[in-house]
Amino acid sequence: MFEVPVSISLNPVNKGLLRRLARWSERIGVGLDAMSPRIFRIVNKPGTWDSYMRFVRNAIEIYGERKVHVHLIAGMGESVEESVRIMKALYDMGGEVALFSFTPVNGTPMESHSPPKVEYYRALQIVRYFLSEDIPLNEIFKMDPDDFKEAFLTSGCPSCNRPFYNERPRGPIYNFPSKDLLDRVWEITRKEVERSLEYIRFLSQG
Repeated sequence: MFEVPVSISLNPVNKGLLRRLARWSERIGVGLDAMSPRIFRIVNKPGTWDSYMRFVRNAIEIYGERKVHVHLIAGMGESVEESVRIMKALYDMGGEVALFSFTPVNGTPMESHSPPKVEYYRALQIVRYFLSEDIPLNEIFKMDPDDFKEAFLTSGCPSCNRPFYNERPRGPIYNFPSKDLLDRVWEITRKEVERSLEYIRFLSQG
């Protein structure tokens, strides 16, 4: 039992080190970032896609289900289908998804790449939330957005300390750090959500 909750974030390491880390941490974050092997190669992540998948499985085995938060970044050229596929695979493995939007950074290979459309991001937030709550994805279209407002809060480890990591002061706000802030702008966000459903309409047949 941990007196102070500790989460760590790291790239693939061997199982021996993972076991040692698990003695003093209760959760782990994994920076997979890319939504598919194709995007993984494009962004030139160190290691291989398969090495990350093995690492995630090992981490879930050692830390337990829903204690391994895999960081995914939306808006790097992936398709909606690729995004849904990897999120579903991670939840089927017993993992959790920490979803973030792409943010261009000066001096990096993708500095001229634009952030994703907020409606596209809302669609992925909805899918992530339904998978996390173990609700069939086709139920999305039978529910009112008021019933799944929590989908738009910052995902990841509890008490994530970077709630505005992807946001600019003038917006748009991709991840809401609190229900109070979300409630204040819910009218605008709800319209984004209504438009976002077109991105995942194919799930209504699932």
